Amino acid sequence: MKSIRTILTMTFCVAVTGCSTGVEDIEEARADYQEAQREADRIVADARQEADNRVEETREQAMKQAQQETRRTNDATHPAGDEGHEDERGLTEDKSAAAVAQAKRQNEKEVAAAKRKADKLVAQEKLELEETKQAALKDARASLQSAKDTLTAQREDVVEAKAKVAAAKVRLENATDKNREELQEELREAELKVTEEQNDVSEAEAELEKQKRNLKRVEVAVQ
Repeated sequence: MKSIRTILTMTFCVAVTGCSTGVEDIEEARADYQEAQREADRIVADARQEADNRVEETREQAMKQAQQETRRTNDATHPAGDEGHEDERGLTEDKSAAAVAQAKRQNEKEVAAAKRKADKLVAQEKLELEETKQAALKDARASLQSAKDTLTAQREDVVEAKAKVAAAKVRLENATDKNREELQEELREAELKVTEEQNDVSEAEAELEKQKRNLKRVEVAVQ
């Protein structure tokens, strides 16, 4: 049977470890971080592909528009085969190049914005991963300390239980016929209590070893 002190110590242990951060949380956070990196690559790649597509579309549209304007101008001002057609062709190419250059400048801005978005996404997940690692270490160390405290309390309970056995034996030695049976029962109960407390010590020792292993797992996981 556990003493009040031991119960309080174990209650604290449950409070510490009940919803603690562990290796599984680190693995999940690391997976989220890696997925964020892949998503960031996709965001930037998609932005660049869209930019390339827009440039090509702009080039085609600018060329078509310029050619239409050139044909209208030529029909109005130059007879077939006139040398002015060469000048109009040059103007068409200039307009197309200007439109494409403007599209490229705009695309550079949009790609840069996409990269900032991607970097922000990765940075956030990286921060969460680091915070999860630190939380897991903190919780594992707290759980280990709590297990140590519980074991200490359990061992003290054994000492107290053994002291009660010793006291019961002394009383039994001085017993009279009137109270001998009662004192014998008291001794049996005290000895049973020692056995119970020793079992609790064994459980506490096992829990301590478990928490030591858990801390090692966490320390490996945070690397």
